[in-house]
Amino acid sequence: MPDTILGREDRSELQGLLCDVRTIPIGAGVQVVSVDGELDLHTSSQLEEALASTDSRCVVLDLTEAPFMDSTALAVIVDVAKRMSGQGRKLLVVAGNPSVSRVLEVTGIDRTLAVRSSLPEAIEASMDGHFEKDQ
Repeated sequence: MPDTILGREDRSELQGLLCDVRTIPIGAGVQVVSVDGELDLHTSSQLEEALASTDSRCVVLDLTEAPFMDSTALAVIVDVAKRMSGQGRKLLVVAGNPSVSRVLEVTGIDRTLAVRSSLPEAIEASMDGHFEKDQ
């Protein structure tokens, strides 16, 4: 008997489709958009909406809890970073897990965007105004 509208077997098939994207204002003109779940064709629109809803001069995109990211998500990140740059704003990306870090490295995005290895490091950089990509 299902404990919700979906039976247990149905929910397990949906696990990979679930993605939670939260926007957290932390003051001083900085907002954090935190992703928990896979970023793919089905969930990238959530990421795009969350990033588009920000209005701070600096946005930190925390991908620490994103175990998978496809080219759709990469395109969203690059497009939003370009738009923000045109508005005098900055996007910092936290590649806090090996999977995301590897994708950013292989695609070369880590050489074009400001990427940090931890959320505290990215927040510190955003508060200090050190937005530039790692050298």
